[in-house]
This record gives sequence, C-alpha cells and structure tokens, in this order.
Amino acid sequence: MILRKILTATLFMVPLGCASVQPVAPQVRVVDSKHVFEKNYSLGVEASAYVGEPIVRVKDYYEVVQAADALQASESFILSRPLLKFSVAAGTIADVKGTTRRHGKTYRVVAIRGV
Repeated sequence: MILRKILTATLFMVPLGCASVQPVAPQVRVVDSKHVFEKNYSLGVEASAYVGEPIVRVKDYYEVVQAADALQASESFILSRPLLKFSVAAGTIADVKGTTRRHGKTYRVVAIRGV
C-alpha cells in the first residue's frame, strides 16, 4: 500500500515538471547473527564409512543476515499514465534511491527491480 502511494506520487510528478532528488546513503544493517556448528561424529564412538563417504564432517561458521533500505509491495497493483502502463506483483522489491520534496512533503524515490 505504501509502495503504491510512493510510486503513484513519483509518476505523477515526472510529467508535471522537474523535481530535485536528494540521494540517500545506503543503510545496510545487521539484523541477525548466529553461530552454526555441526559435526557428524562423537569422540569414543566407533563408526564406519563406505568408499567415497566422508569420515569426518564439521561445519563451523557464522551466519549474518543484513537488511538494506528497500520497500516490498504487499499486494499487486497497476500503474497507469499516458504512454505508460505496467503492473507490479505482490512481493516485488523497490530499492530506495533518494528523496524529493513537493508541496512541503517528503517522498521517497524508488527503483523497482525487474520493471
């Protein structure tokens, strides 16, 4: 819903005149971090392996989930302007590229992936 309003506002501004866009610095932040440790053996326990099978396997790493400034469409919608019409599917990601002001309000400028 929010993405629809932002895109609609941006598309209506383009044919009506120029608008300055202030670029925003990318905001990448760590959302989650966890330590993953898996092994397929136990000390003191006898085991056997077939030819080509791993005898010992150890996974030991840190998994970090990061998030960036982007919007995701919560539902499908169609943007229609003279000479321009395209549909955006639910779940489509739009990267935030900057902001612009019009009539005292600040709007986000986005680039829709895959459109």
